[in-house]
Amino acid sequence: NHAGKGDFTTVYPASEDSFLFLDCLDSQADYLRQKLKPSVSVEIGCGSGVISAHLVQHVLSDSSGVSGSSCACLCTDLNPAAALCTAVTCCQLMPVASDLAGCLRSGCADLVLANPPYVPTPDDEVGTSGIAAAWAGGIDGRQVIDRLLTEAERLLRPVPHLSAFYLLMLRENRPEEVALEMRCRGFKSMLVVERHCAGENLSVWRFERGGVEESEFRVF
Repeated sequence: NHAGKGDFTTVYPASEDSFLFLDCLDSQADYLRQKLKPSVSVEIGCGSGVISAHLVQHVLSDSSGVSGSSCACLCTDLNPAAALCTAVTCCQLMPVASDLAGCLRSGCADLVLANPPYVPTPDDEVGTSGIAAAWAGGIDGRQVIDRLLTEAERLLRPVPHLSAFYLLMLRENRPEEVALEMRCRGFKSMLVVERHCAGENLSVWRFERGGVEESEFRVF
């Protein structure tokens, strides 16, 4: 019974795109644990909190199953109910209601995660108070994504510190164009996973800067 602790009926539930993101994190577990070793992660648009919960409880746990609790996992969502639901999903997460991550200081994170609103919709559906705000991305589904690029760049620790940004996108969002934009901002781009899910062509990309080997990346 989550009464008073977050109304899950008003929050985007874990769906095929969420599961693709979990698979992405699983495939990146060695990189995240052994190379990036994040002390602070930020998930923007956390919904019910399943992605960050999976990160801290499974991906960042050691071989004995001990959770990677040394990573502070901050979560933000425009929907206040989502912040409450995230707190219910996992007590190790630190959720806050915020437009993107404007409440957090610059350069605070080693890792940023985002499964943003990406569905192409009329612009006036973006950022509304209803649950549609969880998927409404405006023209080409890029209105929120384009803001996220700037926000992730601001949040991540500056070079030479190693930092990474994982972003889920739809084919209609033109992810190769996003990768080029991030390259112009000083990030290397890697397509981690892609899948046809429920009629949508989805992919998760890793954008990284600071202390990386050139050979690890496909250049777009």
